Amino acid sequence: MNIKRCLFGILTVALLCIGTAANAAITGVQPDKNIGVYKTNQTASFVITRDDTSANESFTYTVENINETVIRRGSIKAKANSSQTTVKLGNFIPGWYRLRVYGQGNTEIGIFASFTVVEEIENKLDSTPFSTMLFGFTGLDTAKIADYTEALGAVGFDTVRDGTSWAHSVQSSISKTVDPLTENGLKTLLTYELPQNVDGHANLTIEDTKINGNLYKTHSMLRNQSMNYPQVAVWEIINEPDLQNSFTADAFSSYYKAAALGIEGGNPMALKSFGGLAGSTSDFSELMMQNRVADFTDSLDAHLHNAAKDTVQTISFDASRIKKLKNLAAIYGHNQPLWNTEAGLSSPIDSNNVISDEYLKIQAKYAITSVVQSIAEYGTGNHFWFISRNYLENGRNWGTTSPENCTYPAFYSMAMLIRGLGEGTPIGELAGRSANISGYFFDAGENDAAVLWNNSVTKSYQQLKSDKPVKVKNLIGGTESVYGTVRNVVNIPVTSDPVIVIFDGRSDSRNYVKKTFTSTYERDIERTVGDKVVMQAVWTDSLEIANGRYVLIPGTTYSINLKVYNFNDEPVSGTVTLTPDSAVEVLGNASQSFTVPARTEGEFAVLNYSIRVKSDAIDQFRGNFSFSGTANGSAATDTVCGYVVEHILTRSNIGTITNFSAINLWKNGNMTLGSGSVIGSSFTFTPNSGSTASSWFPVLNTTIPTSSSGLVFDVNATSVGYHTKMQINVYVEGGSYCAKLANLETGVQTFIVPWKKFDIQDGKDIPNGIDLSKITKVEVGFQTRSDDQVRYSISNAGTFEMSGAAQVEEEDGISFAGVENNGVYKEGYRNNNLTINGEFDNIYLNYEAFDGYYTSEDGVYIDLSALEPGAYSVIVTKNGDFGKIDYKEITFCIKAADEYSADATFY
Repeated sequence: MNIKRCLFGILTVALLCIGTAANAAITGVQPDKNIGVYKTNQTASFVITRDDTSANESFTYTVENINETVIRRGSIKAKANSSQTTVKLGNFIPGWYRLRVYGQGNTEIGIFASFTVVEEIENKLDSTPFSTMLFGFTGLDTAKIADYTEALGAVGFDTVRDGTSWAHSVQSSISKTVDPLTENGLKTLLTYELPQNVDGHANLTIEDTKINGNLYKTHSMLRNQSMNYPQVAVWEIINEPDLQNSFTADAFSSYYKAAALGIEGGNPMALKSFGGLAGSTSDFSELMMQNRVADFTDSLDAHLHNAAKDTVQTISFDASRIKKLKNLAAIYGHNQPLWNTEAGLSSPIDSNNVISDEYLKIQAKYAITSVVQSIAEYGTGNHFWFISRNYLENGRNWGTTSPENCTYPAFYSMAMLIRGLGEGTPIGELAGRSANISGYFFDAGENDAAVLWNNSVTKSYQQLKSDKPVKVKNLIGGTESVYGTVRNVVNIPVTSDPVIVIFDGRSDSRNYVKKTFTSTYERDIERTVGDKVVMQAVWTDSLEIANGRYVLIPGTTYSINLKVYNFNDEPVSGTVTLTPDSAVEVLGNASQSFTVPARTEGEFAVLNYSIRVKSDAIDQFRGNFSFSGTANGSAATDTVCGYVVEHILTRSNIGTITNFSAINLWKNGNMTLGSGSVIGSSFTFTPNSGSTASSWFPVLNTTIPTSSSGLVFDVNATSVGYHTKMQINVYVEGGSYCAKLANLETGVQTFIVPWKKFDIQDGKDIPNGIDLSKITKVEVGFQTRSDDQVRYSISNAGTFEMSGAAQVEEEDGISFAGVENNGVYKEGYRNNNLTINGEFDNIYLNYEAFDGYYTSEDGVYIDLSALEPGAYSVIVTKNGDFGKIDYKEITFCIKAADEYSADATFY
């Protein structure tokens, strides 16, 4: 049986190192460049770190390409604590390479180390759509940041969307990120989140930083920041606002307008980027457009992520959010470019947070196909692919480097694509394509280029018309071939590895169906007096929010303090009229007058309005009412308030989670509930039945009344960390639904969760929403982002079967027999099998998918006699809740017959 070598998936800890020296353990291999990106004329150095003080032990290494072909072999005499070896790259073709290190007896040491070789870019283009989302400069020292920015410049990216500014943009550390990017010819898109502290801003309070805070402070903050950091090319105000259930679309619109006017005042050359829309609700997006945010932005942005759920070779690109945004832009926009500011493919990881080996190529392929389709088929401008440090969310890795910043193959494939497509101007889609082949054509400057790939595992041939030979490069492996013409036709083999076809000059136009996109946007920031008057509706009542809308109850009266801000340098006067719709009536004067001093005075007018929701308003009716007016005779920007009618929920399904600490709950690995029960990283709850007033968790009825409108939860948090949310999953026959609630705050919060607030997360064939009679269980958990900005997945806090009792998360139930952990067995040993009992989804032998086992009534067996001498790890995995992968591992060694009496030490 041929057992493949293991993936270097271990961060700082060697799996197994077998040798005669007592302390011969290597604990790290790292390129001397922090991200491991080199140009073809450079030399790569590798530092091999040990955790012992002995010296002069010999180790061997190989360098392999993505297809596991050995390119270089060598040896190194390891000195005490650390040693170094060099690899000259002169005869390496550009590509992605992995360094494997072996100890005595050719035992591979499981340390992940890889590097990327790229060609020098002769002339960096001024503007391309190839951009990147760089998540996580926080915590890096200056040298590592310099290496990252140099690597991004070497690849050829145009604009970097920096995620490190989230909640930290009030600090003066912006230049730490922006300056090295600028030095490497990269533009910066800075995401400005709601500040969590107010350092450096006199007279600024936490209340001022909220969406409904003082908009003069918002305007001033962004004006100062854009003035102080002119090297920031693009400012994006709040990431994924449509997922922020703590505010409505009109509240964010007023905040965004004040911020945009501040940016324009501080740096008229800077662009404003609206969105980063996650696309979870069309309500929020359209309400934003109705509030005229398109008049204050230079690009409209969406997020398009995907997930690798199995080892299929090609994964389709989901453009649903771009299509939605295009429809809205056609109605409300001004031909601004559409940007995809977050895109990537999440992949399953092994036990040490490194993407599993079989998914490295899949991620690299999707980096090509998704970017090409986004730009060429759907007309997006800048496409920001995740080029980030190790980034975990929902139990998967979105990054393109390992935890130690070694590159994955996707990094190289993007470099090849950018070099091949030049400015990346799409001209059409492949015509007359063979079955399963996708292809798109681009004007790459002096020549045309086409990117082709096969959507099946088979090889197909694509004919292209050309009177000259064409160059074909494999964008995954880096190999290059030249195909000649036969009767003015070239015949190109196409597999699931995307290739780029580079023509000598222009391509024959018959090769593609021409496709063009509107690009008539002309930036104009000349503002009328009315444009600089921003209205902010502040409700005196505390309201629930659903998908950017206020939740209103029939027959109820509400009061609104409408603040009128003036960002002009002159006083303004005018009138504001509240226009209701069919379910709302105005109480009192619908039209009121105001006068506001110039912006420098820092004052605003407050107009008081009252509305009443009609008693016969239909449940779940969604409506809008608006404030419109004039300022010095110029039309002011409207404020459109969206609402949804909810009949009062019964509180029959109430529960309480009390007295828990959610500060760094994942990082510290425990969370305290109620009277001191300590919950580990799995966050399972111990059931505590009794009255809802004393329960530590929601206690649901045996059955949920089919007449109920939703669920109600009381949460009492004694201490809450940054960005901690509660999430509820409802399972029905055939699928599940999810609701992510607003950020938790200290003290008691009541969450009213209408059934309409739940979004489908699995089982898209479920019609007509949640069938209450088919609910089988409810899960409640918490999602947090720790202080160092690393995001972690929601952890299972409790599973509630419909019997009314919480179910403690079951143990994995997997056991190994016949082999002892760290045991040593003789080659060809026939009296022992590794026996595995319990339910599982996959078996990995040395981190490679393994199918050389057989089953019987007593379990699953691996025949040890089939294994060659070496060190082995067997990992059994099972897909758990919330995308988490549960696993259990055992390690053992097979020794050659003539070495069986030798001692072995495991690390």
